[in-house]
Amino acid sequence: MVPGVLPPSFFWDTQASLKVVTGTMATLLSLAIDFSQLSSDAAFVSSVAIALGAVFVVLQIRDNRKLIMASTEQAKAAVIQAKLSTDQLKQNNDLADMEMIMRIYEFANTVEVQTSWLKVSDSGLKSFEEFQRLPEKDKVAFYQIAALFESIGVLVDRDFVSLATIDDMFVPERAWQNLLPFIEGINKQAGEEVYVFFRKLNERMKERREASSAATGGARVPPTAASAGRGLHTKPLE
Repeated sequence: MVPGVLPPSFFWDTQASLKVVTGTMATLLSLAIDFSQLSSDAAFVSSVAIALGAVFVVLQIRDNRKLIMASTEQAKAAVIQAKLSTDQLKQNNDLADMEMIMRIYEFANTVEVQTSWLKVSDSGLKSFEEFQRLPEKDKVAFYQIAALFESIGVLVDRDFVSLATIDDMFVPERAWQNLLPFIEGINKQAGEEVYVFFRKLNERMKERREASSAATGGARVPPTAASAGRGLHTKPLE
């Protein structure tokens, strides 16, 4: 080995080291490029996923909106159906009520009942003692008319028929006035009120007349049924 002169092996080792360093740098540069590519690909995939998620949300909202609209339409249809059913039930009830009142009216128009009413109306009964002295047939007339208006009172109290309908067809006040001595005597004998619904019917009819009179400024309220004669359906004279 010559002093001051580097041995050949030194240059060989240096060149080898440079090759290693150069190779390592190239590998690192390649990895950096790969990582950059991977990062770019990941960002692209993430963007696609976000876009697909947004589309899914939009489709879901649209489906929910359609479902809500369908439910709303079903609710509207149910309301309409319920209203139609209610109207039909009301119409059926009105028809049933009219049929019931017409049957009562037909019964009240029979010769037997009209004859009984005339006996009650013409009796001019002043006390229960007078009633007790009447013939048996005349007594039956009082029971029959009182039972008729008690039945009508039950129908009105249970809202099967309206008070206005009864007002158009019967005269409860006149019947009550003619039967009052009989009713008071029967109640005393029984120890309790017997013709409860007849009394309620008379009271409600009086209230109806007073309300109608107040609405017309105290003027005479025209009767809604016949205003002359002595039949069961004539209005009381005012």
